[in-house]
Amino acid sequence: MKKYLILLFALVCALAMVGCDNDESAAYVGVENDYFRAEPEDMFVFTNDSIYGGVRITGYLGDKTHLRVPYTINGRPVTSISNTAFGVLVRQVVVPETVIRFDWGGMDFGAQVEEAGISELFIPEGVTHIEDRSFRNLSILEKVSLPSTLIAIGDQAFINNTNLRTVSMNEGLRYIGMNAFDGCSLLSEVMLPSTLVRVGPSAFRNTALTDVTIPGSLESISTSSFHGIAALRNLYIEYGVRLINTNAFADASLEVIIIPDSVHTIGRGAFARNSNVTHIQIGDGVREIGNFAFLDSRALVSLSIGNNVEIIGSHAFYNINFLTSIILPNSVRDVGAWAFANGVSLILIDLGDGIDTIGNHAFEKAHMLEYVSIPYSLVNLGNFAFSGSRSLPACQQAEIRKLNINALF
Repeated sequence: MKKYLILLFALVCALAMVGCDNDESAAYVGVENDYFRAEPEDMFVFTNDSIYGGVRITGYLGDKTHLRVPYTINGRPVTSISNTAFGVLVRQVVVPETVIRFDWGGMDFGAQVEEAGISELFIPEGVTHIEDRSFRNLSILEKVSLPSTLIAIGDQAFINNTNLRTVSMNEGLRYIGMNAFDGCSLLSEVMLPSTLVRVGPSAFRNTALTDVTIPGSLESISTSSFHGIAALRNLYIEYGVRLINTNAFADASLEVIIIPDSVHTIGRGAFARNSNVTHIQIGDGVREIGNFAFLDSRALVSLSIGNNVEIIGSHAFYNINFLTSIILPNSVRDVGAWAFANGVSLILIDLGDGIDTIGNHAFEKAHMLEYVSIPYSLVNLGNFAFSGSRSLPACQQAEIRKLNINALF
């Protein structure tokens, strides 16, 4: 026996049971019948709705637990309802189809869902926005289906729904708010629509997603938006994405990372601590690889760096235990401190022909290093940049010492 929550029109903030005959605990939802009549207009506090041109309900003066909102007040359509309109005693609200937006967070909605044992949520056609914190902190809800009319999911809308497993998202959805699904630790199935233009910071942090496709419509991947997803193994980033922000995919289990040519910047720690990754391919559009971007890519055996990368930040590839060679394109000007340190299996390093600066400890502990190219462009070589490279030929060690006597110690 499953319990469902059905929202009707723009929103019916009520509890309902589908397929559960003779269950006295199921709440009844009426829309076009006379189960209960609309409350008189003078029972509502309201203001002008400057966004949608009708009336916005901001308060309720009655004492009913089940009520119906009228279609009009003072001859004008009711188009929105504020999140403070109804107190916690209101258990069921039927709103007219004139309502475009309903800020659900003001009702003690989570408690109602928990009490009724709701496991599946269906939001009907006509709803355009799910407001901030609408369905937060629910422990029973398992599945959410969104309508084709939905445009935006608010901040923390489904945060900490610890039993939520599946969300069916619609084409037409454009915005997913900050922390929208953060902490939904069992959420494993989400298909992001091609219409998305923004996914907020930490939107899917600490979920259980295994496969993610980032649509090209999403130009910027926000900070920590997919951070801490230990189950995440497969990632496809479509052409069109331009910026991957701080910690976007950190602490996941990605095995292959391919950055499309449309991306220009990989932010700080964007893919840090993906210890299972074996192949990284960075597109030709990337100009900067941020600090700690690929930190602790311990299983990495293949690295391809695009032909226009200019800056590789500090600790960007720190702890690459199995990589045997690094070939930098001629575009690289600056390699930061500790950028490739602890590359204990490195045998060959080709620095390209354009590098100017190598930071302190940049290639430290490359114990097996047998060859490194030293271009004429190199001017600034940091202390201990090649410290521990005991296998380098004496002639190359002498060449390095000419640039910085402390580079090898």
